[in-house]
Amino acid sequence: MLGSGCEQQKTFDWLLGLPSKKTGLRAPLPVDGYWEDRGLVVEYHEKQHSEAVPFFDNKVTASGHLRGEQRKLYDAQKATMIPEQGLTLLIIDYRDFQNVKRKIVRNYEKDLLVVARMIEDVLPQPVGDQR
Repeated sequence: MLGSGCEQQKTFDWLLGLPSKKTGLRAPLPVDGYWEDRGLVVEYHEKQHSEAVPFFDNKVTASGHLRGEQRKLYDAQKATMIPEQGLTLLIIDYRDFQNVKRKIVRNYEKDLLVVARMIEDVLPQPVGDQR
């Protein structure tokens, strides 16, 4: 769709997590997808990014924070720091697609249209233009 390769789970030197309580080290925070030639970062937000999910949220992380709290901090950090680096951040929420019983119902053609519209909204160059 974008005419170039996507780096999945890309990390950047400037996007780091909270320090570990044990070591003090800060791990790089991965992004879901990165298209370097487009300056585009895509994050896919599952349910736990917008709603409480005790199974995920109530675990303590290496930084000493509850995972749900840490996720909110990291989402906010990415929303601030990615544009500060001159990159475009596109967040795709699971609710952007048809869901039944909290599962996405795949409709390939419709899903492609949804994503294409989102990309066209954030990128200055049309999706079909692969110069």
